[in-house]
Amino acid sequence: MALLPEPAPPPPRICVICTEQPDANQLVRPCRTCANDYCHECLREMFTGATADSTRMPPRCCTFLQLHTAGAALTKQEANDYRVKLDEWITLDKVYCPAPACSAFIPERLLPEVPTDGAKGTPTLQAVLAEIVKRISATPAARFFRGEQDIRMLPGYTAIVPNHIDLTSIQAHVEAGGYLTTNDLTRDMSLIVTNAKTYNKPGHPIANTADELYGQYLVELAAAMDRVISTPNSPSADTRMFACPKCHIGICTKCKQVEHSTAPCDNTAGDAILAMLETFRYKRCPLCKHAVRKMYGCSHIQCLCGAHFCYWCCQSINECDGGCEARDESDEDEDEDEDLSDDDETDEEINDDETDEEINDEDLIAGSGSTAQPANQKPTDDRPLPPHDSPQAQLTTHTLPTLPTRIVNLDAGGTRRWGARDDLDFGEEPEDEGRAQVWSCAHEFDVYYSKNDDGFNHGDEGRMECNRCFNRVAPTQKPPAAPPAKNAGPLKKRGGGLGRVASVHAPFSSPTRLASQQSEEAGVRPTVVAVGEQAWECCDCRLVVCVACREKYYNARRRERE
Repeated sequence: MALLPEPAPPPPRICVICTEQPDANQLVRPCRTCANDYCHECLREMFTGATADSTRMPPRCCTFLQLHTAGAALTKQEANDYRVKLDEWITLDKVYCPAPACSAFIPERLLPEVPTDGAKGTPTLQAVLAEIVKRISATPAARFFRGEQDIRMLPGYTAIVPNHIDLTSIQAHVEAGGYLTTNDLTRDMSLIVTNAKTYNKPGHPIANTADELYGQYLVELAAAMDRVISTPNSPSADTRMFACPKCHIGICTKCKQVEHSTAPCDNTAGDAILAMLETFRYKRCPLCKHAVRKMYGCSHIQCLCGAHFCYWCCQSINECDGGCEARDESDEDEDEDEDLSDDDETDEEINDDETDEEINDEDLIAGSGSTAQPANQKPTDDRPLPPHDSPQAQLTTHTLPTLPTRIVNLDAGGTRRWGARDDLDFGEEPEDEGRAQVWSCAHEFDVYYSKNDDGFNHGDEGRMECNRCFNRVAPTQKPPAAPPAKNAGPLKKRGGGLGRVASVHAPFSSPTRLASQQSEEAGVRPTVVAVGEQAWECCDCRLVVCVACREKYYNARRRERE
């Protein structure tokens, strides 16, 4: 009987950039969608290079690479510099200090809310209750009652506790405006304590934690009432400004210019810039807001900041369906060519006039019998100058009025001017950006599951942080694969991929429970494997955020739809 050949050894692991073969502990697999290995030195160069060059932001393989994957390769200062640049790059509505000597970028999380003229400053009951629930949910005593794990799955829980409630359902009820008084919220908070003592009996650690949570609630309720009483009914001068975090100059909250006390905001400078860009048919990059003008060619623009967008609709190149190109681009080129032709004819007329003058002067000089002078040089006048106070001197020194000059667009001309020249290099054509761009992604979030159980180094997930607020977040241990249900049909695809539930926001439901609904139905539940807040990951661009930043994205999208 022939022996089976021994299996071939696995290929050696090498860095995909430098193709070197370092020790296994010097290789990292930072990408979430492929098995490429990177050495520490190349991974460090990717992050430091993105910090110095915004076109390389963010560091990416197939998708967005997270900072914790390069934690062992970066120094503390290099990591901080990267955070600053990432914060500036990822912010769409950027704000900079108006002081020219400073011009520091001000993160969005440091900006105060814009006051509304004529509106009362007292917060609504819904805003007060939402703030109370948010504060108590962040306390350690809330760890058993956030709704992250469905305790209704415990044996006999539903038979003993008829009215289950947790902080997630309370928060959803607050957002829906279901509480009319603070007593309604207090009644639900006390119900959490009652349920904990009913199922676990008084004296149990969970029952004691419920009492501690209720005590924290009473403290936050009293503090919220004190803030409401001390809140002014109308915005004062102090609420209309904030200080630059670097130079501490006062900045107006509304116009983002230097603080101007009670004087109205002056936006004339910005309006003049927008009018000038409109006149010369410039567009603004949707990411960095720099002025961009298309000389000729297709409408796919790659800005210096790295954004790929359509020149006509200024949307991401992945979102533009091409319908905006219905406008006739040749009409624009013809208009610019006419303007350019007018300028050329004017220049030719001026040159012809100068030539005629030179010929006439040369003929007159040659026919006078005097010593010939160069045609471009006027004959010298040896007559004495008149006194400075004479009428002739005043007439000579009188300054003639300056005629208004026509503003010429030096970038006009289209294909006729720029496409026909071979001595100009505009760079390579932008490649199709097949990857999801972080700045324009719709962000469908799902629970961030750990991959460290596959035996490879994916970075120190204990140092994972939110990409927006940079607070520490924690991954979730992926549950074991559940056996297929009986009589289960094949999975159906929706919109080109498997259906996602992370973007669903149903009232009185936990987003974490929604994201892991199938695992819970199978009797297994994901567990957080590190200390920190739950990490959420975009299914397209792989942006990692905390719960608060995820809600900000959802709220912004909701406002756009409204």
